[in-house]
Amino acid sequence: MKESLSKNKKYWIGLGIVFLGTVLLFAAYWIEPHTIEGIFFHLMVPADGTNYQAVLIGIGIGFPVCLALTGIVGLATSEKVFKRPLEFKRKKTGKTVTVFPCRWLKEHIIKASVCFLVLSAIIFVCFAEVPMYLYHRVVKSTVFDEYCVVTDASKITFPENKKNLVYIVLESVETDYADEQNGGEFSKNRIPRLTELAKQNTSFSNTTLLGGAYAAPYADWSTASLVAQTSGLPCKTAYTGENDDTFLENVTTLYDILDAQNYYQCLLMGFVSEFAAVDLYMNAHGTDEIFDYNSAIKTGYIPADHKVFWGFEDRILFEKAKEKLTEMSQKDTPFALTMVTMDTHFFGGYECPDCEDNFIDDYSNAIYCSDKRIGEFIDWMKTQPFYEDTVIVLCGDHPTMDPWYLPIGSELDGRPLYNCIINSSVEAKNTKNREFTVMDMFPTTLTALGASWDGDRLAMGTDLFSDTPTLCEEIGTERYFEELLKRSEYFDKNFSGK
Repeated sequence: MKESLSKNKKYWIGLGIVFLGTVLLFAAYWIEPHTIEGIFFHLMVPADGTNYQAVLIGIGIGFPVCLALTGIVGLATSEKVFKRPLEFKRKKTGKTVTVFPCRWLKEHIIKASVCFLVLSAIIFVCFAEVPMYLYHRVVKSTVFDEYCVVTDASKITFPENKKNLVYIVLESVETDYADEQNGGEFSKNRIPRLTELAKQNTSFSNTTLLGGAYAAPYADWSTASLVAQTSGLPCKTAYTGENDDTFLENVTTLYDILDAQNYYQCLLMGFVSEFAAVDLYMNAHGTDEIFDYNSAIKTGYIPADHKVFWGFEDRILFEKAKEKLTEMSQKDTPFALTMVTMDTHFFGGYECPDCEDNFIDDYSNAIYCSDKRIGEFIDWMKTQPFYEDTVIVLCGDHPTMDPWYLPIGSELDGRPLYNCIINSSVEAKNTKNREFTVMDMFPTTLTALGASWDGDRLAMGTDLFSDTPTLCEEIGTERYFEELLKRSEYFDKNFSGK
């Protein structure tokens, strides 16, 4: 009796280990669209305002799948299910082989399940690229020593009549959302208005069609991309949460430069700005005002119980932007408004009441709706008296993190991020077949505003309006990205505050 109980106990322990192994396999698949650098960053910075939808969806999908796979193992080894064994005879030997129930597996369930768990752990570590991460933490790079041009706000000059700036960071917007005719991956365009804006204005492309910037290492999640676009540097921060005043405070950003030029600066976002230390970055670099989800609640702009997706939807964001632009345009100083959209975040985006069912999936409808809203906002700006004196920059922050969204067979590496510059002060010399990253948007935006400095580079960014090769073009994108992943004593000393 005791021996039977012991075997029964081992059997259930073995199934428990199998379940853990399936969890690791599912986690490996789930983590694949994310970078380990981004994961560690979000573990270190404040998580206020996090939308746990992805986690809940992962649990909602993963738990039943893992349970089902474990159940299959349980059924395959259960003598109660297979009261009559499923057997076959080998022709050569005449020996009878029992297929189900799998008595060998049941007898060796602990050993087999531990082997499966170890294999699953190895697969998870490989998918998360932990070995490469550890390698890059040890190996040093001199790419910053060789190519970084330290930004000095005092040496950047602006025209007497300064242009305003509206900078819209587009959540997860890549040009693969367009149709194949325009360089995308779909038969029907998800971003028709953004496509037309790119054709009618300045848009830099990695192809001869609609294309864009590459998401570089340490610039391929939301906060990191914001940092890269506005400082020309990757977000290789040493932020630990111990001192809130040390989040890249040694970096000279677009906002510092505009602050030195007496711009009034405002950040608009529909989620909590404390999330991922966005507020720390913006407040450390000359931003005069942040209007986020908490601000909207505090000022009564939205009801206290209003919460959709990450906070309030982009429909409200763009209405607030119209009010804020009208207000700032009345000031005696130039203004800079930064907006961060969110309705196109994975999974599935957010379908507001205005969204139409043009596609069978929610995410496409959310992207199409966001595209329409952006187009309508630009149309509204064209009717305003400040439009002609305002540079508008639209730029995607990183590729979608939804691993199932793009059509089967789509190229998952090197997916270009959307960019468009409206009312630029200068004409671009070459906009096609460019190899560049979002870090190049930093000096490019300044040039679009009419600013000038000695040279065509700032930090690790190259002015795309010039004919100077970007670092991707000069040293090769693959090599450049490999160097960015490595440790840099120069970066740590000059920018991270280590």
